[in-house]
Amino acid sequence: MKLLNGLGCIFSALFGGIFALIGAGVALLSMHALPPQFSQNVEGFPPFMGALFGGVFFLVGVKIFSSGIIQLNGIETPFIRISQQFINALAMFLFGALFFWAGLQDAENTPLLVRLPFLLIGAGIAAWGLWALSGALASVFRRGGSEDDV
Repeated sequence: MKLLNGLGCIFSALFGGIFALIGAGVALLSMHALPPQFSQNVEGFPPFMGALFGGVFFLVGVKIFSSGIIQLNGIETPFIRISQQFINALAMFLFGALFFWAGLQDAENTPLLVRLPFLLIGAGIAAWGLWALSGALASVFRRGGSEDDV
């Protein structure tokens, strides 16, 4: 059983590392931080959206990677728990921002009824991310809580 748990943690760390590297690469390419022969401009797609997209992949990869490492070591401190919640909330907020941006685009006079679902989904996911972030921050700044929450 320990062997399977160890293999699962190793695969989690490997898979998360790949996700994080791909996300970082996409973000760097979209912000033209790499040499020009690697970066191309896509018409109608601003560089900051590529950075958001890459940021979502990077954060999800960091979360998967760190979850595997935490399980492998068997150590979970309050700081690790809070940082995991912060990464989750930030990834959700960025993912919601992608949908919200798609809903705000008025390409070729797209009707509002077509864009409205993107706006609502994006606003909902971003609000959920902000709610999760406020919960993580509240557990940090809670007064009178136990020492396990700090």
